[in-house]
Amino acid sequence: RSASPSISICPSKNYSLIDTPMKNYASEIIVTILLVIAAALLWNPYWMPMGALYAVIIAFVVLLGGFIAFVWREHGGDEREVLIRQVASRIAHLSGTLVFAIGIIWQSLVNHAVDPWLVAGFMIIMLAKAIGYAYGRGQY
Repeated sequence: RSASPSISICPSKNYSLIDTPMKNYASEIIVTILLVIAAALLWNPYWMPMGALYAVIIAFVVLLGGFIAFVWREHGGDEREVLIRQVASRIAHLSGTLVFAIGIIWQSLVNHAVDPWLVAGFMIIMLAKAIGYAYGRGQY
């Protein structure tokens, strides 16, 4: 009998009930939620005083740096973790592409003029995918 309660998620790893794998991702989830809130505040910043706007912009930049650090330090463990990262990356890429594409189509039809930032964002996300794929093929 074991004295401490544990659960077996992977055959090779035992996690105690207090130290579950989700605990390791709590800071990433919190930074992501705060980043989304900061972005929502910046959506229509005209109601904010200038000092508050600057504070939200600084918070947004700091949180974005934290989010980039989380993504950059990700590394695959076993095959399951690599698959989870791959699925998450694919969903993120397709979501971003879809949002940019809908924005471009909507502005073309409704405004008859497309915001250059939408086109630039769409082009960057597509080029980054192609460059990342080519880099990965050459590197691995």
